[in-house]
Amino acid sequence: MKIFRKIAATAVATLLLNSAAAADPFPIPLWYSLEAHTAQYLESMIAEFEASHKHLDIQPRNFATSEELYQALENDSPPVFAIVEGEDLPRLDRTTTMTTVEDWMPREQFLFSWSVKHDVYGALFNGSSVDGRLMARPLFFTTTALIYDLDLLQSKDVKAPPTTWAELDVAAEKLRDVEKNIWGFAFQDETDVAEGLSLMYMQSASLQASGGEEATKTVLQLGQDLADSVGFPEDKGYAAMQTGSVGDFLRLKKEGYPVRTAGVPGPDVQHRRTDFQVWSLGMFPVESQDLYKAQEFAFWLTDFNQQRMWGENTDYLAAHVKVFDNPFYRQARSEEHKDLRVFVNLLARADMVSPESPFEPGKLATLINVFPKLAKGEMDLASAMKMFAVEGPVVEDPALTGSVAP
Repeated sequence: MKIFRKIAATAVATLLLNSAAAADPFPIPLWYSLEAHTAQYLESMIAEFEASHKHLDIQPRNFATSEELYQALENDSPPVFAIVEGEDLPRLDRTTTMTTVEDWMPREQFLFSWSVKHDVYGALFNGSSVDGRLMARPLFFTTTALIYDLDLLQSKDVKAPPTTWAELDVAAEKLRDVEKNIWGFAFQDETDVAEGLSLMYMQSASLQASGGEEATKTVLQLGQDLADSVGFPEDKGYAAMQTGSVGDFLRLKKEGYPVRTAGVPGPDVQHRRTDFQVWSLGMFPVESQDLYKAQEFAFWLTDFNQQRMWGENTDYLAAHVKVFDNPFYRQARSEEHKDLRVFVNLLARADMVSPESPFEPGKLATLINVFPKLAKGEMDLASAMKMFAVEGPVVEDPALTGSVAP
């Protein structure tokens, strides 16, 4: 009898210990670097998930900058998951223990998750891959489009948004209104200038067989052609046309402007390529017995319902292939749906934003400083080209180097 009691007591103690262990939720740190509003929405989604998944403890952490996030991933104990930009996956593949999606979502077990890729969205999967290996699961994305004020274009008899730089020049001149302080085309801030000129250079480089010098000259020629009709960050006024992301379009729409979207103009119709960014969910190693717990959260976050909510409530488009044409999504975005579709369609001819400049060291900084001089009629093309003959950062004219350093 005493032996039986000892066995029973031991069994009860074991059950209590197991119950206590089971009561401790499994920790899943999730790191990312997102704008405050976007991060807050993600965290609200996570709170709802945890309310019905008591056995999991999602630990979100938002870093101030992407670089801080990547340094932490490289130097600290890694989290279970991280939301990272596709352009930085090659770096993280080299410097961290991030595993491939095949490791935590084996193709033979989760074939449907691998087969939802659509031709239009193929760029997102390619942008989340390194050397043919899918390193992270695409979550959301944005592309660059031309954003224009439909009422202004119609009032100036501009029948359609420009498709080429020559058409952009003609339209911008018609739309420029000095008295009303309206610019035909404008850059909104310094980042917009850098990204816009990089995109123009990329388009020009794809056109020019000779590469660098001719591509630079073509972009500078555009600056000279746009003289007096293009605005820069220091210029006050309203832009009839600008390039921007999904967030830029939604912000202007919310402010009441009658904006529409179209593909960005290029040096010609065949070279109207644009750029895109994709943020993806990457996973770091966990113990094999805990993998199913991490998978449960990952599948929930990348599932259709969460992706639809993300697409409806943030400034980004969901990477889930079926979200955009879902009737509930269209209802939520009824006013913007047609124009948001442009951002989706642009993926077919979009290139990943590269963390490395397509220019030689110092050339982008030179272009950023020279282009406005041309557009304001303060320099001619020949003088501008001479500035690019100088190796490294341009120092011949202090007024040209300004506060923008390479």
